[in-house]
Amino acid sequence: MVKLLKYSAMALVALILLALISTYRLRKPDVRRVENPLSHNFKETDCSKEMINGEIPKVKSSTEMESYYCWGFLHGNMRGWQSDYLRRLVQGRASEVLGTSHFKADVLFQILELEALSRRLFLDLDPFNQQKLWAYSAGMTKALSKNEGKGFTYFDYRPDEWHPIDSLSIVMLMSFAQTRKTFEQEIIESQLLDKHKENIKSVLEDDGLPWETTILKREEVKASKRDEIAQIGESFDKAYDFFEPLGRLGIGSNNWVLSPKRSKAKNAWLANDPHLNLQRPSFFFWQVLKNKDWTLFGGSLPGIPVVISGLNQDIAWGVTNSYMDVAEAAFIDENEIHQSFNEITPKVLVKTNLGFFDINLWFKSTKRVGQIRVLPVDAPAGKVMALKWSGYDIDGRAMDPIFEVPRLQRVRDAQVLFQNVEVPAWNFVFADTDGKIGYQSTGLIPKYTKPRVYGVQNMSLEDFKNTNYLRKYERPSLVEPSRGYIATANNRHWPEGSSFHGGRGYYHPFRAFRIEELINEKPKHDLKTLKRIQCDNQAVDARFLVPLIVKQVNHPFVERLKTWDFNSNLDCEVCATYRLWMEAIKKEWMQSEAGLYRWLQKGLTAEESEKWQSALSDIVEKIRNDGLIPWREYHQTNFPHVSKDETFKMDRISTPGDLYSVNPGTGIIENNYIRHDISAAHRIVVELSSPPKVWGVLVGENEEFSQKSLNSFDGNYMRWVNCELREIPIFD
Repeated sequence: MVKLLKYSAMALVALILLALISTYRLRKPDVRRVENPLSHNFKETDCSKEMINGEIPKVKSSTEMESYYCWGFLHGNMRGWQSDYLRRLVQGRASEVLGTSHFKADVLFQILELEALSRRLFLDLDPFNQQKLWAYSAGMTKALSKNEGKGFTYFDYRPDEWHPIDSLSIVMLMSFAQTRKTFEQEIIESQLLDKHKENIKSVLEDDGLPWETTILKREEVKASKRDEIAQIGESFDKAYDFFEPLGRLGIGSNNWVLSPKRSKAKNAWLANDPHLNLQRPSFFFWQVLKNKDWTLFGGSLPGIPVVISGLNQDIAWGVTNSYMDVAEAAFIDENEIHQSFNEITPKVLVKTNLGFFDINLWFKSTKRVGQIRVLPVDAPAGKVMALKWSGYDIDGRAMDPIFEVPRLQRVRDAQVLFQNVEVPAWNFVFADTDGKIGYQSTGLIPKYTKPRVYGVQNMSLEDFKNTNYLRKYERPSLVEPSRGYIATANNRHWPEGSSFHGGRGYYHPFRAFRIEELINEKPKHDLKTLKRIQCDNQAVDARFLVPLIVKQVNHPFVERLKTWDFNSNLDCEVCATYRLWMEAIKKEWMQSEAGLYRWLQKGLTAEESEKWQSALSDIVEKIRNDGLIPWREYHQTNFPHVSKDETFKMDRISTPGDLYSVNPGTGIIENNYIRHDISAAHRIVVELSSPPKVWGVLVGENEEFSQKSLNSFDGNYMRWVNCELREIPIFD
């Protein structure tokens, strides 16, 4: 009885405290209601589908508008919950249905105000493209109203109607999430400045290193008269944890095109494998849409009627993240901010076991100065950290071209179309059935004619506001190069000494180096060799570092490295120890692969060699068995559900590839294994015959909430692990 009274009293006190906190109010979520002008136009439209290879829906329609309607219907029917999740995420409303696990994400996106930006963009769109989005939204709403799928049932809610702004919001979500690295790079550099000071360039620059390769070659760009040394910014404690809810959406992607002279079949070829989160549901949705004007296949993101990577009857295109410097951080005097600002106060509705709590985050308020966002993070005394992103400066006309992609016919058309896309910032390669190949970088790209300052610099508000952007024709572009191929893999656009600089947000060009090496290894290619390139597992950094390491570090494990072929396949016995060792060294000395190479070339001192050896001994002891363990036992993924709900957790599956292989195994050290969390969201290889032929594999099922085992021999997960590409018969 005493215990009962005690617990009753505690419960009563808790209820009283909740009642006294004025910033928390119990209520149910509001329902957004929209009016779609085309909702009654498609009553007779038949979106019945046939299934290609048992997984890809194909829908034939009479008109282009009906295709957009059916596109929305397919997304709502087969990926309805995922579409709604992405919409809620960018609105800052995910906590309404997923609870406290998404609270930080809601705060972040309410501060970024991407939905408000999308409202403005929609009003600026060409009216015909607005109609396409209304048609898509009508189909999505129709499917959502009937969707009794597991997601809505499990999380116990019904979705709102779909609006074109929702689709544009998801476009801007993906754009910001994949370009924020250029902003975070400055913060990382500020941390490195304390350690390396005037030697910072040796850590951050790949110039002069044996693996350096750029998208455009020296003979293909205009050279500058001088290449000034970047100045030093201010060092301070890290602030990028603020963006942790975005996760590591993607740190890679590969695409390349070959001209007929590099093809055994005398047709152009395209290969693409965008690297994104390994998740459930699958990141991409595959569909085939056909009407009297075009046939369209490829990967679209649920909620967006755009094929990001795919083909029509005349041309194929593939995408990678460009990592051009489109986001910038600066320290601004807080007095300047106070003179001209608008307050942003996130207000998050959180679902709990007690009900819905409407949290007015007055203690987390921040500011907006025009298109600049002031971030609620640490900064030096008297300063605030401001964020500038080129996406805030675009208008609806910058989005119009993406809705014309299905009608593309020739490479020259594609070059002009992608040149006019100002949503930051991707690399597109394309090839057509006439045998032409091309490349174009998209986005509103700041114009830098010399290297940027290392780290975050102090600036006046007026100077920070002013941005000079590249003209459309100045954006990196290339058509029909004499070398017969174009390849991009998140590497630098312009070589050293060029007229323009794209910043330092790029990744080391190990993958690009290896792709170009394998392309040039053979004079002509076919499906077999292109698949071989796409699934190459060489740990390219090891190829350059290991020969230097074995001469300077004494340890029994190092003897095994001498016979390693640098392949990171599932049976590799040195991969786990090597990768953990390099990551430990980089963390201890705040280094990069460029810094490690230069350090080893210079030569380790006896004391440094001893520390390298000690770090290796720690790893070997942790792994046991002399540090020799098959990669399959250490490198795995479990494809977590995007909701973070443990109910949908799957057993782990072993995966090949390494951090710096073309077939990447980007991983996070977690619970005594390396969680492979980012890789090819799909793989496609296209031969530009007439009509084109395509082979590919999607990571996971094309329909959400499938509970098929990861290890199922007839499932896409194992096809993906084994690099098995199936032909996809698209054209009748």
